[in-house]
Amino acid sequence: PEYISQYDLIGTDYSQDYWNANSPSTYYMPDSLGWIVDREDLDNNDDDLSREYDAFILGEVAENMALYGYQRVDELDVENPPDVYLFTQAIAVKNTTVGYVPGYPWYGGYYPGWGGYWPGYGGYYPGWGGSTYSYSYTTGTILIEMGDAKNIDMENKVINIVWTAGIDGILGSTSASNAQFVSQSIEQAFIQSPYLKN
Repeated sequence: PEYISQYDLIGTDYSQDYWNANSPSTYYMPDSLGWIVDREDLDNNDDDLSREYDAFILGEVAENMALYGYQRVDELDVENPPDVYLFTQAIAVKNTTVGYVPGYPWYGGYYPGWGGYWPGYGGYYPGWGGSTYSYSYTTGTILIEMGDAKNIDMENKVINIVWTAGIDGILGSTSASNAQFVSQSIEQAFIQSPYLKN
C-alpha cells in the first residue's frame, strides 16, 4: 500500500440465526480492556505501546451501543443476566522493516540523444552505490465480541459469539490521530452492522 490508511481494516461478522430470532436490548461490558497477550517475545510490551487509550476505547464502544438503543448493566445478576455480554480486547505490535535501495549504474560516457559528453564532465559520472533504510510502525488491533448471555453452556464454559468486530490499523504518532482512528473505526464497525439496531 502507498498510504498508511490503506493498512486500516475493519471487519465484522455475526450469527444470522441469532439476530433473526432475538432483539437484545441490555448488555454488560467489563470496565477494563482485555489484552490478548503481553509477552516480550511478541514485542508488544514496548514503552511506546501504552494503554492510555483503554478507557477511550471502552467509552467509544459504550457510546455506539447507546446510540443503537442498548442499555448497559453495571452489575452482573446471575438470576437475571443481561441479553448479551460485550468483550473488548486489544493488542499492539511494533514492527520494524529493513530494506535496500539499489544504486544507479555507472554511465558509459554519453547521455542518450547527445553526441558527446556532458559539458564540464570528463566522460563518466560516478555511480551511486545504494543504501539501506529502516523504519518502524505500530499496528493496533481492537476486537469487540458480543456473546449470548441467555444461553451459556455452563458445563463446558462456552458462550456463543453472536457478533464480532475486528479493527486493525497503523497507529499514528500523536494522541489526536490515534483517538480519531479509534473513534472513526469503532463507529464504522457499528455502521456496517445495521442488524444491531433496536
